[in-house]
Amino acid sequence: MMRLNRKMKSLVFFGALLMLGPSASAQNETDVARFISTDFGGTARFNGMGGAMGALGGDASTLMYNPAGMGVYRSSEFSISPTFVPMSSSTSFYGSDTRQGDFNVNLNNFGYIRATELKDKGQWKMVQFGLSYIPLKNLNTNHTIQGRHRDGSLSQEIASDALGLDPNNFESNDPFFIFPAYQTYLIDPDTNTTAFDYISAIPVGTLIEQKTVLNRRGRIGETVFAASCNYNDKLYLGAALGYNKVVYDEFMDYQELVVDTGVTDLKGFTMVQDVEVRGSGIDLKVGAIYKVTDMLRLGASYTSPTWNYMTTSWNTSITTGFNDGSSYTQSAAAIGANDYYMTAPSRLMGSIALVLGKHALLDIDYEFVDYSGAKLRSFEPNPIDFSAANSEIQNSLVSVGNIRTGLEIRHQGWSLRGGYAVYPDPYRPESKTNDASKNIISAGLGFKKEQVSIDMAIKNTSYGSDYFAYASDGMQAAQVDERQTAIIMTFGLRF
Repeated sequence: MMRLNRKMKSLVFFGALLMLGPSASAQNETDVARFISTDFGGTARFNGMGGAMGALGGDASTLMYNPAGMGVYRSSEFSISPTFVPMSSSTSFYGSDTRQGDFNVNLNNFGYIRATELKDKGQWKMVQFGLSYIPLKNLNTNHTIQGRHRDGSLSQEIASDALGLDPNNFESNDPFFIFPAYQTYLIDPDTNTTAFDYISAIPVGTLIEQKTVLNRRGRIGETVFAASCNYNDKLYLGAALGYNKVVYDEFMDYQELVVDTGVTDLKGFTMVQDVEVRGSGIDLKVGAIYKVTDMLRLGASYTSPTWNYMTTSWNTSITTGFNDGSSYTQSAAAIGANDYYMTAPSRLMGSIALVLGKHALLDIDYEFVDYSGAKLRSFEPNPIDFSAANSEIQNSLVSVGNIRTGLEIRHQGWSLRGGYAVYPDPYRPESKTNDASKNIISAGLGFKKEQVSIDMAIKNTSYGSDYFAYASDGMQAAQVDERQTAIIMTFGLRF
């Protein structure tokens, strides 16, 4: 398997660079965190209460977080939840700011729960079986990152990585970057040395206009199969099997324009990269809810690590343009592909809820997740050494305590809801610039009449991240701030 120098580490998306061996990407921890850090999806009621129902139950979304929440059902239910998601993002890079927007329509929840009364079973009152689809994360984003600087060119990093390699072997050693860069005259042999040394067409210290256009599309969702029971209307127990699905596509258009026109014949170059990631995995969940009094309820749940099988494919191409009007384009000499395993960490959650008769509900959930426990593992037919990547993940990510709070007030069939959730920054402070913590504010309204319910919620999510088009000593990170406003509708029928 071909390998890249560590200086190239964040040029390619996570899966693509990982296949290149122990030269592990600096984006590893960022891209692993993208797939293992989730917030909450589900019904409008669940979202309106900030995802905090761990000690309450009674909603199809709780199958994902505490399957014992299904145990409070005394009748069967079907629900479906379409959602509309306006999104906006802003980036700051070397003093240049850009803003973009987008809009998506998704299915936020599909749930079916079957409740059966147990007759002549003593204190065991009910059993329930359920199926629910819940989106865990929306991966759709658009970014344009643009700024001027003298802190290095991608072409200089590629020239450095080519050191010591015979040009006749570029196609086999590195078909994705060095080979197309050499074929398009972005790098050339250094005529002042006798070794296999190379120089960039853009001299060190040149002022360049750097622009990265990112178009990301994808989602992480989970289908949950659960069973629960009710003991004496005091203790509720549940267990579930979750089937996790990852779909992610990234298109990157990276450009450099030479501003210091007198120092080189190169006007600029473009590198285009397409990455496709698909993954599937399973996890196990167990949970319990105990009714201490009619007013006080306690909940606890455990979600095992999620064992994911991932596949990645990618390709690249480079185009250069020169002052004499000539231009050259070269696609990668191969289409990249790799299979590997990714293990997301387990989750432990504790909950407390107050039930004020038929008038109000209050729930607080605390969820512990150790992100540094994520692991990458080789798929045997294509062995890769992930030791450096796993070490980087362990050194860059930390354990966090996610907090979700929710309130519901009821009156004559109407329900008014509000929620707030905090997902702390999963990165060590020294490993990033921008605050990657996630804050979620939500509100909702619902109406229930006999067996029919209609609910609506608005959930506003804001968070930040760092972005490097490539790693270069001294180059600043682009600061990215994102905001998603989800509008969720749920139509429910109990029978």
